[in-house]
Amino acid sequence: MTSSRTRATGASVAAIAVALVAAVLVAVPASAAATGSIVFTRDHDVWIMAADDPSTARPVTTDGTAAAPYLFPSQDDQGRIVAVTGGEGGQVVRMDQEGTVLDGPFSVPGGNFQDLDVRAEGEVFTYTTYQSYQTPEGFVVAPTVDFAYADGRDPAPVANPAFDSADATYSTDRAFLIDYDDDSTPWVATYGPSGAALQNWFQPCTAPTQAGDDNLGCFPSMADVTTAQDRVVVALPGIAWVPVGSRLYVFEMTGPPPAAPTFSCEIVGPEPSFSDTRSFRNPEWSPDGSSLVWELVREGEEGTGSGELFMATGLDTDCEGGFAAAVSLGVGGSPDWSAAPLGAAPGEPTDPPTEPTDPPTEPLPPGAVPEPSPVDPTEQGNRYRCAIGDPRCEAGSCGFIPGPQSEALAVGPDLGLGVAGIDQGETSGPFCCRPLEIGRAHV
Repeated sequence: MTSSRTRATGASVAAIAVALVAAVLVAVPASAAATGSIVFTRDHDVWIMAADDPSTARPVTTDGTAAAPYLFPSQDDQGRIVAVTGGEGGQVVRMDQEGTVLDGPFSVPGGNFQDLDVRAEGEVFTYTTYQSYQTPEGFVVAPTVDFAYADGRDPAPVANPAFDSADATYSTDRAFLIDYDDDSTPWVATYGPSGAALQNWFQPCTAPTQAGDDNLGCFPSMADVTTAQDRVVVALPGIAWVPVGSRLYVFEMTGPPPAAPTFSCEIVGPEPSFSDTRSFRNPEWSPDGSSLVWELVREGEEGTGSGELFMATGLDTDCEGGFAAAVSLGVGGSPDWSAAPLGAAPGEPTDPPTEPTDPPTEPLPPGAVPEPSPVDPTEQGNRYRCAIGDPRCEAGSCGFIPGPQSEALAVGPDLGLGVAGIDQGETSGPFCCRPLEIGRAHV
């Protein structure tokens, strides 16, 4: 396996730049080694094609519009596609490859979707929305990664919001995201549902390359890890004021995190200008980890499906050579590569696994307030999320355990779990929160 530390600045980059200037790109069949299928967006709808034959591309949906497009399709290994319908402020729907709705549309906490990625077995997906928070320093809006069930049931058992993080992918048992807590040098981090803690992994902008990249122009936007956890790709946007072209960095992994990966190679896009900046986005590994698909899209047109899709194969044996031989797959955006073949027919929906429930309790008299669940006093200083269904929380009033830097998220009628109320003193009345590890707030 080669471990090139030079740019992939050969024929692939020259061809990409020339083709973009000419606005004409010819779809070339990908390597026969490519398996599975790729879902993506085009003309406001969800599309699908066989990974080894771009000529098979066809629409899955036909009712998307510029005002209410489908966004961020992601397919599990059974051929079930989860996507946002109705634009950034829309809902989530799950469908088969023919566009038949299996579940939804349904809403999840948060709003203004920025990405979505379903786990391979299809039960849980991760997504990014922008949410609003009140902090000691004032009111902020920050990207927030969270988890939900793909069939639309109550996401509370898996919900685990990570503030100031974005663009999660879900190729293993943990999601991989970009953590912006250190805004000067963002981290690739790992995360999971159901209270798993966010763990910073590595900073791609400190990776040694022979390209001489200026860290002022290094601001990773998304990362994806192979299912075998032997390779990771990180996308960086083009920045006109440096100027520096968009890049895809590939790193070899010696094991799962926290083992640090080693830089292997990169591909660099056209040099940007203030009037025309194009960036690589949404890199996705093939199921076997040997190939990549990604999008090259003009700044301001992200999520419209009007970019260009590219594929590079053989990256497991010749990283630089694979990028040099990259081919165009045609117009599209937000690609997602699944092991499901084109034509996969998911089985009949099955009843979702049931979550443990508390023993039934006697109904309360009209107007009575239920007693809260007990809270472990050793959890002082942690963050808490209000219990859905508690009338005091629904009213925006949420108690917490006093302690250093205690916080509570109040459930509001407008933003669901998206408003944070912070208090450093004692509170009156019973508690209505439960412990939850949610990463770090943007302060």
